[in-house]
Amino acid sequence: MKIKNLLCGSFGILVLLASGGISAQNLPGASFKLSVKDNLVSFQGEGALLGEVLAELERQTDIKIHVSDSVAAETIPLSFDDFPLAEGLKLLLRGRNYILTYQEPLPAKDRDSPPKIAEIRVLPDGEAAGISTEERKPPPLQQAPPTSSQEEKGNPKEIEE
Repeated sequence: MKIKNLLCGSFGILVLLASGGISAQNLPGASFKLSVKDNLVSFQGEGALLGEVLAELERQTDIKIHVSDSVAAETIPLSFDDFPLAEGLKLLLRGRNYILTYQEPLPAKDRDSPPKIAEIRVLPDGEAAGISTEERKPPPLQQAPPTSSQEEKGNPKEIEE
């Protein structure tokens, strides 16, 4: 009886997948396709995990990528074809905090090409939302003590009219 229930359940899942009722594309960790060629990036795979996509980007390029664990588990809600690498990264990282580090300036003969990205750091979401406005304010500025030359001069005299 248990085997029959197991087979019926498996058949039901297959029918749902075949009919499009559940799409692997919409499940977290879904498969995706990422390609980088001639400084153009294409991505297909809505629902793929950001960490997995960026790991593949790092594998295909010589860009070092660091992603916080909390952000790596987020999904990507879009697909695109043949965007310049910097623009494609903006799309993949939209709504997230990140830092792009570029390589040193190019020699004069290569300055017409776009700057090359050396490193990407995707940061966790800020935790400032739970902090009150008073706690966010910077400390008040303090007046510096007068220097010895200022003490010798004393207070400036008022000019009378």
